[in-house]
Amino acid sequence: MGEGVLGVIPARGGSKRVPRKNVREIGGIPLVGHAVEQATEAALLEEVVVSTDDEEIAAAARKHGGRVPFPRPERLATDGATSAAVLDHALEWHADRGDEFDAVAMIQPTTPLRRASDIDETIDRWRSTDATAGISVSEYRAPPQWAVTMDETGTLRPYFEEDALWTDDDVPRSQDLSRLLHPNGAVFVADVPAFRAFDGFYTDRTVGYEMPISRSIDVDSPADLELARTLYATHDDPNEE
Repeated sequence: MGEGVLGVIPARGGSKRVPRKNVREIGGIPLVGHAVEQATEAALLEEVVVSTDDEEIAAAARKHGGRVPFPRPERLATDGATSAAVLDHALEWHADRGDEFDAVAMIQPTTPLRRASDIDETIDRWRSTDATAGISVSEYRAPPQWAVTMDETGTLRPYFEEDALWTDDDVPRSQDLSRLLHPNGAVFVADVPAFRAFDGFYTDRTVGYEMPISRSIDVDSPADLELARTLYATHDDPNEE
C-alpha cells in the first residue's frame, strides 16, 4: 500500500432539512466550495476528491478547484448509504487505477467554518500517536448532563442522572460538571486497514483534536445555516474565535 492520505468530500444531492444544502452559500461560496478550498489548502492531504451524484454540486466543486473524477453510483446516493461505503468506493476507484493510499479522510461540507489548519492538526494529532484514527471534536454548547425528555403530557424527566437537575440541593453549575466533547463533523481520518475493519472512523484507538465551538457549526437545519452565515459575516477572519 502506498503512502499519503486521500481526502474525500462527500456531497450528495438529496437533502431534506435544508434543500440543496451543499450548494447553499455562505459568504458567496457554496458549502461544497468551502470544503474544497479548505481541503486543497491543507498540507497533509495528498489528494482530494469530491464524491457526488449531482451535476450542480460537481460544477460548484470544480469552480472552486475541486476534482470530481467519477460520478457517485446511484446505490451510494440514497438516504441509507453510509459514509463508509462512499469513502470505500473512492478508495477502490483509485486502487483500480494504481493509486493506493495508506489513510483516508472525510471532509464534510456541512462544517463550513473549519480551517485548513484544523484538517492538518487532526491528521498530525493522529499521526503523532499510536492511534488508528483521529476525529475533530468540540465542547457541547450546553452540558449534556442537563438533558431531559418530555412525554405526551409535557412532563419532563431527567435523561441521565437525577442529581444533575432533580435535586434538593443547588443545581450543579455547568463549570462544576464533567467537561464533555462530541465529534463535530469537520474532520475524520483513519488508516485504511482500520477504517475497513471498523467500517468507519470509530476504532478501538481513536484520538480527538479539539476545535472551538465557533468553528464547529454543523449545518443540519435552516437555523444552522443562518448562524454560520452570521458568524462568517461578523468576523474579520471568520475562522478565528
